[in-house]
Amino acid sequence: MKNFKILLYSLLFASVISSCDLTENPAIDGTSTEAMSGEWYLQLMEEDSSLVVDYTLATTSNTAANVPDKMWMNDGAHIFDFQSVINTNQSTLTFNAINAENLHFSETHSAPGGKPVVAIGATKTVSSATPERMTIENGSITKNSFTAPSKTKTDFLQCRITGLYKAFNYVADSYSINGTDTTVVWRLSGTSESADGPYILAGYKRTGFLEDEH
Repeated sequence: MKNFKILLYSLLFASVISSCDLTENPAIDGTSTEAMSGEWYLQLMEEDSSLVVDYTLATTSNTAANVPDKMWMNDGAHIFDFQSVINTNQSTLTFNAINAENLHFSETHSAPGGKPVVAIGATKTVSSATPERMTIENGSITKNSFTAPSKTKTDFLQCRITGLYKAFNYVADSYSINGTDTTVVWRLSGTSESADGPYILAGYKRTGFLEDEH
C-alpha cells in the first residue's frame, strides 16, 4: 500500500508538471524597425551649426502595422511638437518624409488684435500653433559612431527637418468705433503654408548612463 501511494503521488506530480509545460518557449521577436528605433537626445541647429534648441529627448518607434519601411518619429513636444510616420530603409539605416502629416497638428492660433490701428486693406498672417506637416531629408543613423559624455559608444542620428505650418491670412476689413476708441476688425481671407526650416536635427541614442542624461 505504501509503495502504491508513492507511485500515485509520483504520477500526479508528473501530470501537474506536464500540464504546465508549454513544450516550447514562446518566441519573442524584435520589431521590424528595431535597428532604427529608440530614445534619442537631439539638438536642433541652423544649417550653419548655430544652436537653436539644446539636447532634448525624442523617440523613433515602429508603427502599429510593424512594417520595415515605416516608423514613427516623435519630438516629445520639445521642438516642433510633432509625431509623424516617416519612410525608412532598414538596410541603409536611412529615413525621410515629404509633407508627412503631424499627428499633433492643431489649427489653434491667435487672431490679430484690434490694436494697433492699421489702414483698411492691411494684411497680417498668423501661423498655427503646431506644424500641419513635416519634411525630413537626408536622415541617417550610424551605429556606435558617437561617444557620449560617459565615454560610451552609441548610435548617432541626423537629418534636415522643416516644419510646415498652416498660415491664416487676415485682412483689415473695417473699424469698430466706440466713442473716441477705434479698433480694427480683421477678416480671415484664406490660408496658405508657412515653412520653418530647414534645420539640422542631430544627436545620440540614449545610453541610460546618468552622465549622458540632459
